[in-house]
Amino acid sequence: MAVNTWRRVYSTAKRAEEYPLLMKVAGGKWHADMLGAAVSALALLKEQPERIIELVTGTGKLAGRLLRAWPRARLSAVDGSEAMLAKARENLRGFGSRAEFLRRDFGAARWSSGLPEACAVVSTIAIHHLSDAGKRRLYREVFQLLRPGGIFVHGDALRHDEPVLRKKDDFMWGTAIRARMRASGGRVLPVGEVVAWIDRTRRAEGDLPASLASHLDWLRGAGFVQVDCWWKTFGFAVFGGVKP
Repeated sequence: MAVNTWRRVYSTAKRAEEYPLLMKVAGGKWHADMLGAAVSALALLKEQPERIIELVTGTGKLAGRLLRAWPRARLSAVDGSEAMLAKARENLRGFGSRAEFLRRDFGAARWSSGLPEACAVVSTIAIHHLSDAGKRRLYREVFQLLRPGGIFVHGDALRHDEPVLRKKDDFMWGTAIRARMRASGGRVLPVGEVVAWIDRTRRAEGDLPASLASHLDWLRGAGFVQVDCWWKTFGFAVFGGVKP
């Protein structure tokens, strides 16, 4: 049911229009720093990437940063939402043929069929919608897409195994959102109300975040080496590994 929920939410033109503002409010500097870390992680490659696949490109914000940072790269922007891809095409039109747009549902069977072999596969704020079994399956499929020496970079929301630390992560996220409310001059809610909104949003979108430890174990199980976390702020992290 959770998978069907996020498919429904992100398929609409309304969500594609409001998504940049949502990420500005809910993510702010944390989201910007996550994207920066994801772009920078590609420097771990031995050579500049020539082919990048972004899973769930959304409106194309990360794709644009990747194409600017790595001028030799061509990027396949993959998303299951035609509304999101339409926004990405608009936002990335200045990159011409360096960006291609593919409608693929990464929660469906054979989503990776026909995709090019890549130097890097990158995904942010998306894979937490899959079940744990779905995440493990996706990691195995990404491993097959990569060239030897290629890198997988995953930035996402986490769910700490320890309830006390999970509550602290949500409190810090709520505090950060509240600070952005104050800075914008809008209505400022108590932190508790912001945390309640976060929880409602998770349920409404069918979020299924996992712990960082679980992700790292699943990456190793899929065959990745040099598995590491490259950036973390409370309940958000950028991590991944290399195909030997």
